[in-house]
Amino acid sequence: MTHAPKRGLQRRQVLTFAPIAFGLLATGKAKADDPRLDQLWRCGASECPGYVYDPRQGEWTQDIPANTAFHDLPADFWCPECGAGKIEFFRVGDGVQWRTGLRD
Repeated sequence: MTHAPKRGLQRRQVLTFAPIAFGLLATGKAKADDPRLDQLWRCGASECPGYVYDPRQGEWTQDIPANTAFHDLPADFWCPECGAGKIEFFRVGDGVQWRTGLRD
């Protein structure tokens, strides 16, 4: 007697992949609703031509994916225009400008 191969996921496979899939879906929704994604950050170094980090776009030169808030960037993030560190950036918009070294 031959057994036909089982189709679909086995219970063990579902239990393995379900938490991963749920985590990805939950994280994506939380990021889309994150108000920090609407904050633009400008490099304030004197030699910089005016680079602006947009969290909704990310930064491809450093493999930063879209929808990455400024505060979630790695500590060694640098301006792709002038090479200044993360501490040189300030938040722009709503008439408020905060330097990262003074207030986050």
